[in-house]
Amino acid sequence: MVTLETTSGPIVLERNFADSIIHLVTETTTGEDKKRISFMEKQYPQLEGIAAFETSAELSGLLKGAALGMLFVEMTSQCNESCIHCYAESSPERSESLSLDEIRTGLNQARGLGRAFVQFTGGDPLIHPQLVDAVACAHSLDFAGIEIYTNGILLSDKLLEKLKPFSPDIAFSLYSHDAATHDAITTLSGSFQRTTDAIRRAKAADFGVRIGVILMQENAGQAAETRDYIVDHLKIDEADIRFDPVKKTGRGIDVKSSEGVTFSAAHLPDRKQTGRRNGKLCIASDGTIYPCIFSRQNPLGNIRHNSLQEMMDRLNRQTVAEPSASHWQSCKERLSCMDCQMIAYALGGEGHV
Repeated sequence: MVTLETTSGPIVLERNFADSIIHLVTETTTGEDKKRISFMEKQYPQLEGIAAFETSAELSGLLKGAALGMLFVEMTSQCNESCIHCYAESSPERSESLSLDEIRTGLNQARGLGRAFVQFTGGDPLIHPQLVDAVACAHSLDFAGIEIYTNGILLSDKLLEKLKPFSPDIAFSLYSHDAATHDAITTLSGSFQRTTDAIRRAKAADFGVRIGVILMQENAGQAAETRDYIVDHLKIDEADIRFDPVKKTGRGIDVKSSEGVTFSAAHLPDRKQTGRRNGKLCIASDGTIYPCIFSRQNPLGNIRHNSLQEMMDRLNRQTVAEPSASHWQSCKERLSCMDCQMIAYALGGEGHV
């Protein structure tokens, strides 16, 4: 049993995190209880409207997730860049990699949990020799969408031609409109030119293209010019550009975020306001399963030993960690999405799971 101290009084969480909130809402009878629900809605904006749910089953779907909505597959830890902020600490020297059989296993299990959106990432997934086979498998399983997240350095016309039948979108990391700034962040000379050339090739081949820009002290003050460059020179719609602060995970722990920036509201294609929260899972290059690509303090299991269904069940059974203002701040610094922040806060720090 855990007591969460709030400004309107203590909330006793005797069940797991989601069930405790369900209990609080469905058992509400007093004005004080209403105040506590209001506090929860303010602390976790994705819970707005929870008091309007008439049954615990409806509320459970919002909190626990109706299905798996997002699967990250980190195909390899190897990358041809060594970005100073990399959450996965990828580099040319890393060698961890998922086999094609492991990837297929994960995809098949994920499809059994819902019609999720799949992102192939890394490291850089273009390094993996069986990327096309993995994308083909995801396409055959009819996922909601497929995205490859890459720096684009290995994205040749030949590879684009092989990928075309499977209709993946391609997301690129770009850190500045200024080549010197971008190259300093990736620590690879010439990477800006090679990445922007790849973006142009993907656009010319009619792939869906998205750009992710991580904001940090090294590119502070460049957000507006970088956005304009992407729109005007690379011909990417502003809605397909996402700005995020650097995550305090991996090498990002030692990198400072830039201040005073208004971040774009662009999202991945599956992130629609449906009134229900779908779950996320990440399969890392060593097989470890995490609740989210950035929640590396909370390993749930390993695809080589555990099923994704077991991991989703484990998340739903997990008890709440001790309340901590500093831990909540850490979750906000490490994670982009409110639902991931909430789950990480509930799970606690490294070693809790």
